[in-house]
Parts: sequence; structure tokens; C-alpha cells
Amino acid sequence: MRRSLFILMFLLVGKLLPAQNDHLGFQLGFGSSYDYGIDLPEMPGFKPYGKGRTSAFTVDAFVGIPIGRLVLYPSYMFSIPMRTMTIENLRGDYIPQGYGISLPYSEQNPNVIYGENYYDLSATAEIWQSKLGAFALYHLGGGLEIGSGLFRRQTKVYTSAPVRFDEYWYSGSTGTQTDEYSYGGTYTDHFETDEFIDNNLAVPLVLQWRYQGGSFYTGTSIIRWVGGGDGFWSFRYTTGFHF
Repeated sequence: MRRSLFILMFLLVGKLLPAQNDHLGFQLGFGSSYDYGIDLPEMPGFKPYGKGRTSAFTVDAFVGIPIGRLVLYPSYMFSIPMRTMTIENLRGDYIPQGYGISLPYSEQNPNVIYGENYYDLSATAEIWQSKLGAFALYHLGGGLEIGSGLFRRQTKVYTSAPVRFDEYWYSGSTGTQTDEYSYGGTYTDHFETDEFIDNNLAVPLVLQWRYQGGSFYTGTSIIRWVGGGDGFWSFRYTTGFHF
């Protein structure tokens, strides 16, 4: 419902604002967009909680090459994650030695002992993306353009997995057979980081409205990205000059 209202408002604005000329010269510009619905790619040892989607802020630079009513926009886009995701660590555990452990009785046993290191059940992930390719948009008139394109998309996921250990305190002895220890708390030893890289092709489906004022122009667009095993939306604003 919200998507439909946004598209309707987008089209109404395009009708109310002044139309641009049908033909522009060579263009140079910059853009920014809000992307949402970005999926976490498959990674060994991890999986998302729920749908595993996030959002990003994207900046880009492009040139425009007009060929009649068709305009080619070679572009480079770089996305910055807007939040860190919490994901499940499939190698993780929770107090693996339990709430109590026993050692053979000895007067040399310490008052405090520490369990072995293990991964926490959860980790965090950040999704960074870059895209290099081109849009091909057809100018319908009145500043309205529609089209598609092809991009090489690289997704980098940076993970941080806490490595924990448990502390146990001496709680008593069973005669001269065992010394008993009770769980006293869990602590973080260090964080283990990793990087996962996924390369694929992405196809944008674009609806854009562009307003021209002299040699300066601005544009707004709705983009649906498909391909690479997922799909997400972008709401993009561009500004630039034509010569």
C-alpha cells in the first residue's frame, strides 16, 4: 500500500512540474538514494534471523550520453549500510560445559577456573555494495523517462563474531573424590571478524522524472533492482549539468 501511494505521488508530481526539453546534450551528474529490502547473501556458518533484510544510503556519479530519445547513463554507485544486522552464528553455543563442573579432588585446585573459548550464538554483519554499469532510459516526453540497464554488483559482508568463555567458582568438595565448581558468569575474550564477497549481475527497472532549468537539471526516480538472487527498491535523487 505504501509503495503504491509513493508511486502515485511520484507520477502526480511529474505532471504538475514544468516539462523539460526533449533533447539534452552530454551530461555530468551525481546522485544519492535510499535503498531498502537488501537481503543478506548466503554465507557459510551464518544465517539471518527472520528475513535478514537491511537498508543502505547510496551515492553515485554518472555521465549521460544522448542518442535521440534514448539516454545512456554509465554510472558507478557505492552503498553505505544504515544499520548493523544481528545474525545467527551456526557454530555458536551457550554455556557448553553447563552450570557446574567437577575436577578430581586436589588441594592444588584453584578457587576460580575458566572454560574453553566458544562462539556466541549471535554475530553482527554489515552489508556494503558497489555497482558499476549503465542505465538505458527512453525519454517519453514531459521529463518522464523509463528503462532498464545492467550492472556488475559486488556485495561485501563484514561479520563480527564474539568469542566467549565461562567462569566457574569453587563451591565445595565431595569428600576426597571431586571438587565442585558452579557457573559464575560469561565473558568476552575477543571478536573474530571475517569478510564475505559476492559478485553478480543486477538489472534495474527504472521510472524517472527529470526537470531541466537552463543547463542545470534534477531528477527523481524509483528503481527496482532484480537479479543476483534477491531484489530491492531504491528511491534516487540526481542533479547535474548538460553541455
